[in-house]
Amino acid sequence: MFKAIAALAVTMLVIVGVLWNDSNHSVAMIDLDKVANEIGRTELNSDKVQCFVTVEEGKLNELRKELNKVIEDLKKEQGSKPSKKQTQQLTLTIRRADAEMQQRISIVQKKAADLKVSLVLNFRNELIPTIKAVAKDGKFDVVEILSPRQIYINPEVDISDEVVSRILSSPKRKAEPSKSKSTAEQSKASAVGK
Repeated sequence: MFKAIAALAVTMLVIVGVLWNDSNHSVAMIDLDKVANEIGRTELNSDKVQCFVTVEEGKLNELRKELNKVIEDLKKEQGSKPSKKQTQQLTLTIRRADAEMQQRISIVQKKAADLKVSLVLNFRNELIPTIKAVAKDGKFDVVEILSPRQIYINPEVDISDEVVSRILSSPKRKAEPSKSKSTAEQSKASAVGK
């Protein structure tokens, strides 16, 4: 997910770079995956998505039970020798139940994907002030997101470690790690308990 957004951002920055057309500007690079991993954001985001999926799977299981009960009740109502019309009705009911389950599963998958994208974008936006500060201190004019298309990056222009260092040493962050972890664990526990 980070790589898809990173590739899009790099493409946009390349276009801006071409339009800028001035090689005197210094460029820094940041590896968002590395930053996310080192500050624990990757795990936290994964936990959030997993909690969402767990809760939604519970809802899907309840729906599945309800639909199966409707089908079983219909079978009991029809008896051991259903008529052709009753068999058709049962078949139609089963197809509708399957269609409804597939639709609900698709909705959950889309919501989970949307949640992942939202978490990545929120993370990126939260990093912007720190990235700007590091770039300003390093006298960089442009910061690009590292992507797999880049073959070599001079380590001197990679500001990922400095961004991680500033985030981990910020007073706000020092108060958050245990809170963030316990919140993720609480969410996970409550989702599993449902």
